[in-house]
Amino acid sequence: MGWSHLYIYRRSMVEAHVPTKRGIYCLESPRQVFYVGQAENLRRRLLEHLGMDGGRSRSLNFWLKSGFTFFRFLRFRPDGDLIKAERKQIIKYRPACNIDIRTLIQRPDFYNRDQKVNK
Repeated sequence: MGWSHLYIYRRSMVEAHVPTKRGIYCLESPRQVFYVGQAENLRRRLLEHLGMDGGRSRSLNFWLKSGFTFFRFLRFRPDGDLIKAERKQIIKYRPACNIDIRTLIQRPDFYNRDQKVNK
C-alpha cells in the first residue's frame, strides 16, 4: 500500500479521507515536508494536531497557521514497524518541526546498519 493523495489539511478532509488505522503521516507546505509523525490511529492524531494550539511546538504552530497546509498518510499492517518507517521519512525529508532530528541523526542507533544516508 502506498502513500495517500495529498489533501488540504482541514478537519473535514481528515474526517472524510483518513482511516482510524495505524500509520505514518507527513504535514507539508506547498514547498516542503515540515513534519513527519506516526500514530496508532491516524485520524485521531491528525485531528489532535488541528486542535492543539497551545499543546504543540512553536515551529509546528507557525507552519500550521502560515497558509496552505497539506497532509498525506501511509497505512501500516498491525505488525508493521511504525518507528522505523517514521525514521526513514525523517531522514529523507529532514522536516523542520521534527526538532530533535539534529540530535537524533548523530546517534549511532538512529540509522539502520544497512541503510546508507548522506549526511
